[in-house]
Amino acid sequence: MRVVPCAAMLLASLCAAGAAPEMWVMPLADAVAVEVAPPLEKAGNFLVSPRTTWADVPAYQRRDSVPQGRLVHFEVPSTASAMYPGIAGPYTRNVWVYVPAGYVAGTVLPLMVDHDGRADAVIQTTLITVMDNLIAEKRLPMMAGLFIANGGDGRPSQRSLEYDTVSGKYGEYIEQVIIPLAEQQAGVRFTRDGNARGVIGQSSGAAAAFGMAWFHNDLYTRVISYSGTFVRVQGSEQHPRGAWAYHEKLIPESEKKDIRIWMHVSDRDNDYNLPEQLYRNWPLANNRMAAALAARGYEYQYLWSSDSGHVERGVERQTLEEAMEWIWETYEVPR
Repeated sequence: MRVVPCAAMLLASLCAAGAAPEMWVMPLADAVAVEVAPPLEKAGNFLVSPRTTWADVPAYQRRDSVPQGRLVHFEVPSTASAMYPGIAGPYTRNVWVYVPAGYVAGTVLPLMVDHDGRADAVIQTTLITVMDNLIAEKRLPMMAGLFIANGGDGRPSQRSLEYDTVSGKYGEYIEQVIIPLAEQQAGVRFTRDGNARGVIGQSSGAAAAFGMAWFHNDLYTRVISYSGTFVRVQGSEQHPRGAWAYHEKLIPESEKKDIRIWMHVSDRDNDYNLPEQLYRNWPLANNRMAAALAARGYEYQYLWSSDSGHVERGVERQTLEEAMEWIWETYEVPR
């Protein structure tokens, strides 16, 4: 890894100097520069710069003559399950189901799950339009989308409990509570085949997405992560450094799983210039994730974006089409 030969040596030298540099984590040494997004035929490490600014990247648009899928919204009260009753009391969770145009009732569909669901979120509106376009162009299989709001309802600690805790619990909650309700409300059937299921998240939602594939690899194999929180947030007795455990121990010390992952981090992502926050530096954590995945032979694309911040919306708008097509490229429709 290009960052430093030894993290402890870096910390000691910076502390002795009395100040942190403006930028201390760099793109991985073998990262290849791209103009828009990584090429579909390549895996590995990449870097991208804005043509002007990321704010100038236009909203992703549905292409001419592409039919529009329908969206079904419903609410789930916290009383529907004892798994997440609410740190600050009862709450209501919003859920949206994307049903592709031309869906035939009773057909079993591949599934893409999105965390931090919100009707006005860039990632949600962009992903819906990406699915409309790529399904129509047969660059994606006909699939459903499931957009699930976190249970925070303005309470960050509830969201962190769900997303940042390193366990399979949140994936089990989705499978046992949300999916049956979504199928019923939208009149659609989701596959239970992990090869035909993907999950996407941003920040802590990205840690939740990877955790679903890691702990329930029979149900999820395709992952997209923007500014993934693979750092120490929710520690536990088993994993005191929280999601840092993925690249520190779990990936290096476990048998390779069936996971195909597209990852992103920004050069000025959270705590990028605070070396004293060793286990909470987002660029460092994502560099380590990529290195751990590479060492174990995983299929991944990892994009470093310059002149950008945490969950940079322009990067999402510019790259989500390629990310979706890349993680689904290996999927073959059952005959």
